[in-house]
Amino acid sequence: MTRSVLLALEFNVSIDELQYRAIKIVLILGAAFLTSRLLYALVKRVLTRSLEEGGENFRRRLRKATPNVFLHTSENRLRTQARVQTLISVAKSVIAVVVWLTAFVAVLGVVGLNVGTLLTSAGILGVALGFGAQNIVRDFLAGFFVVTEDQYGVGDVVDLGPDVRGTVERISLRSTSLRDVHGVVWHIPNGQIQRVGNKSQLWARAVLDVEVAYDTDIDLAEGVIRTVAEALAADPEYLADILEAPEVWGVENYTVYGMAIRVVVKTEPASQFGILRELRGRIADAFHEAGIDFGPSRFEGKGS
Repeated sequence: MTRSVLLALEFNVSIDELQYRAIKIVLILGAAFLTSRLLYALVKRVLTRSLEEGGENFRRRLRKATPNVFLHTSENRLRTQARVQTLISVAKSVIAVVVWLTAFVAVLGVVGLNVGTLLTSAGILGVALGFGAQNIVRDFLAGFFVVTEDQYGVGDVVDLGPDVRGTVERISLRSTSLRDVHGVVWHIPNGQIQRVGNKSQLWARAVLDVEVAYDTDIDLAEGVIRTVAEALAADPEYLADILEAPEVWGVENYTVYGMAIRVVVKTEPASQFGILRELRGRIADAFHEAGIDFGPSRFEGKGS
């Protein structure tokens, strides 16, 4: 009789202990869920407000200093929203990993497993994996700063190093994909990008060096170039792409063949390439009509 009573008491105690542990686990999981949701909402609100207000303040100051920089702001607004969404996604992932990993360890403690031993084993495994994942971590960190600093965005024309130039088609924390002028898509790990030349940020400049023979009348050549450039800026087809009146800077360089006269046009981002092509053609026609001879190398133009 006494033995039966003891067994019953032990059974009741074990049942109560199981119920207590189950309730504790439910409370831990519920707390983790609420914590993750609250942190996610807080981070989302902070990032949205800081990035959008910071970007707007920057654009307001820039418009005040240079009124002609921004004729259209929709693209900049979309860029800001893309950055906010990317950072929110990253923050959500980090919060989920930290909160639920902490909850998992707490649950193991409630169950009765030796958390210290598990953490030691996990630490050794983490070190081993860390050595093999250094490049991945570097890529993610570099991608994070690309997004937060707005170094470039989808649609920008960029120079990421030797033979890697083109239009950005996709950005992730791991890599950047861009398509070059030949249609080749390049996938570059963000950690391997050492420098970024963005030809599409805020504004661009079409720079054209027109080489003429040494016996050319400089004033005449500059006058023809200026007339052509101003006519191009007044053309309705290109009016929205040109931000300021074209400028003829004069003789930029002497070569063994002739003199290079430089003309520059401030344009919308990524519009300088089309402006350069049109400008070359119109100057060629105007020089032919005016009887002006080119130097042997003819043109040297670039968009900056």
